[in-house]
Amino acid sequence: MLQSSQERLRQLRFDLAAGKIKNVREVRKIKKEIARILTLLKQ
Repeated sequence: MLQSSQERLRQLRFDLAAGKIKNVREVRKIKKEIARILTLLKQ
């Protein structure tokens, strides 16, 4: 789950840099999801 989220974030960053993406909030949502997963793993 963590790996797929990180891969999705990487792809979104490339699309954002290329100007393909309109929904910028998606990046923020994925980053928060990754933070939640990491928090659970560290507990």
